[in-house]
Amino acid sequence: VSTASVTIAGSGTVTGPQIGCPTDCLGTYNHGTSVTLTQLAGSGYRFTGRSGGTCTGINACVVPMDMARAVTATFTPIFPLNVTIAGSTGTVTSNVAGINCPTDCSEDYLNTATVILTATGTNGATFGSWTGCPTVAGNTCTVAMSQARNVTATFNPPTFLLTAAFMLAANYGFYSSFKHQE
Repeated sequence: VSTASVTIAGSGTVTGPQIGCPTDCLGTYNHGTSVTLTQLAGSGYRFTGRSGGTCTGINACVVPMDMARAVTATFTPIFPLNVTIAGSTGTVTSNVAGINCPTDCSEDYLNTATVILTATGTNGATFGSWTGCPTVAGNTCTVAMSQARNVTATFNPPTFLLTAAFMLAANYGFYSSFKHQE
């Protein structure tokens, strides 16, 4: 007879035959059998890996019960990053998968993530400013995801150069006069 014990770091559950952790985290099995463990992250957490019991990473965990085994499942906090576009037209993209605004403007990131947002004006608009961004360098915003974040990229409307040309009648063969009436 061999035992399998499960430890949880963070918030989540691990289940398998005789295991329903965090309530029941120890199972006893016949020597030579295999135990499949599955995990489910708690609200505000993401499963980020396991170790021990011949299980590593985030793939399926099948534990051979040829000896006592201990498995640790790690659940890491996640926080939302919400991006808003204000003013004129533009896009905001992230250096890691998730943000491609105005199409996809929200994403949950691990609390250890650093996300770099880049703002680009479209249709002649130009980037103006960031609001809610802790670190700004021109049109980029760097966000350490240690908490929920709301960031706004404001774009300036396009500007147009208006050129007025006055032509002299003598040079171009026409005359125009403007009269003011009272």
